[in-house]
Amino acid sequence: MNENLWKVENFWASVHCTSTVLDKIAVKRRESKRVERHVLQKDEGLLSITYSEKENIESFVNIMGMKHFRIMAETMMKDAYKYNFDDSSSVNRKNTIDENSRLNALAHISLLQHTFGVVNELYKIITRRYGIYSDVFYLTAFAHDFGKSKALKWDYQIDSSLEHHKASSEYVRRVALGAENKVTITKHDDELIKTICDVLNAHHTPEDENMFHAVKSTDENKTLHIEIINKLKEADQNQRAIELEMLS
Repeated sequence: MNENLWKVENFWASVHCTSTVLDKIAVKRRESKRVERHVLQKDEGLLSITYSEKENIESFVNIMGMKHFRIMAETMMKDAYKYNFDDSSSVNRKNTIDENSRLNALAHISLLQHTFGVVNELYKIITRRYGIYSDVFYLTAFAHDFGKSKALKWDYQIDSSLEHHKASSEYVRRVALGAENKVTITKHDDELIKTICDVLNAHHTPEDENMFHAVKSTDENKTLHIEIINKLKEADQNQRAIELEMLS
């Protein structure tokens, strides 16, 4: 009887030891991934993959001057985590050329890291010098690649065949509709939201085309639209250069 009891106790002791070892291995793996991602981030900025979701929400919302944009910023940040941008590539695989291509290298950068990086770069470039219009710059930068998420497009019932920049534009429009249920949106607010959607639709206009005609807005607003497009492209290119340097 005592011998059987001893065997049972030893069995459960072994199970406990095995479980402890496996837990330690899992923790080490998670720490290893965090370290790797932290290195890739290089510099901490306004947003970071090393911050918690709550910290990134607070950081992003706090730079917004207008209430309805703060609501949209919070929704969009939550969606970035909800739809696992951290586990999604920032590059559409179908666009890659070969194993040595620039795009294949950038495919190792997550959609979350790239999105945060572009916002950080834009923040350095403009630092709110556009007043209330700075909100438009920041939200445009944050949303510019959201259309690359298939899960997000599915949940928001966005046409899966849409190119990612057009899907991003449609996503912003739907998030804005949700914000209307929480705060009154004025005519001017609505015009700014349309500006974001307009810019997202046009920001992949080839350099050799006339961007002025690609923007679907009144002539008096086109200067602002094109300024946002140019700053977005500059921030995006800066971030891609940083990513390639870190991957080299």
